[in-house]
Amino acid sequence: MHLSYLKDERAALSMEITRLTKRLDEMPEGRLTFRKDRGGCKWFCVQDVDEKQNAGRNGRRTGSAVASSKATGMAKAVTVGKPMGTGKAFAVGKVRGVGQAGTAGKAGETADGHRSHRVYTYIPKARQDLAEQLALKAYLEQRLTELRREQEALDHYIGTIETRVSESMMSGPGFYTDLLKKADSRTFPENVQAWMEEEYERSNEFPENLIYHTLQGTAVRSKSEMLIASRLELYHVPYRYECAVMLGNREVYPDFTIMHPVTGKIYYWEHFGMMDKQKYADTARGKLDRYIANGLCPQIDFMATFETQEHPLDLKQVEKIIQTRFV
Repeated sequence: MHLSYLKDERAALSMEITRLTKRLDEMPEGRLTFRKDRGGCKWFCVQDVDEKQNAGRNGRRTGSAVASSKATGMAKAVTVGKPMGTGKAFAVGKVRGVGQAGTAGKAGETADGHRSHRVYTYIPKARQDLAEQLALKAYLEQRLTELRREQEALDHYIGTIETRVSESMMSGPGFYTDLLKKADSRTFPENVQAWMEEEYERSNEFPENLIYHTLQGTAVRSKSEMLIASRLELYHVPYRYECAVMLGNREVYPDFTIMHPVTGKIYYWEHFGMMDKQKYADTARGKLDRYIANGLCPQIDFMATFETQEHPLDLKQVEKIIQTRFV
């Protein structure tokens, strides 16, 4: 996979991580848990409350616990029994000015002399909106954890690619280069080899847009075209980029003109990268109609791949086309 593509993916991951982090900062305090009984499912908001150690009062909760319970936004909170999954006795107590709340588990002491209690506050049906927000918070926290793991793995992979020695051996300069290129080259029939070595007329439209480069250095207009071309190069499939071709009485420039490396048959491959834009889609439909009108059959004589902003190029589809049609 091309390094620039991986770095773009990492940048997209970073943006999504920032977005989720900001969204989680706006979520209610606490975590959601629940207990099932005959009457249905009861929701609880779980909060870990720290309080200053008070040896004479056995760590009784202070005003910090009151503030924590108020943070749930409920006028009344009643807890009964043991929430599912706690595995600990659930004691019902009174939190001054808030209603009833429960604490579960042993009090723990932090390094700064604070005592920690886990407080379970019942969420009444009238506050289902709070339960929904806490459920969404749990999902976003899990998603954020997964994205950070993906980012860490991608960072490691990018670092591995950037330190590859084998690519410098192939591209030179160095005494390995010529020997390796010959050793790695594929033997083609004479007509295919001649076609590969011929000069050809290329589109001269908007040359400033040729900013992406394939593995072999061919300049193309889009990241997706770069990925397709690089796959063709990896499989040793001869192609020409934006080569002039006559379809009927009109000169066109397919994205890729491909010669089958064994049969010598010519194929065309068009990639349409902005199909969610109506004007672009209309132009794409015109191109496809032109191929068909000139006796070329889709997916037999010419290939077409598509993408939108929400549905990017499927590299597995690209691999499948190349392996089934040209290898």
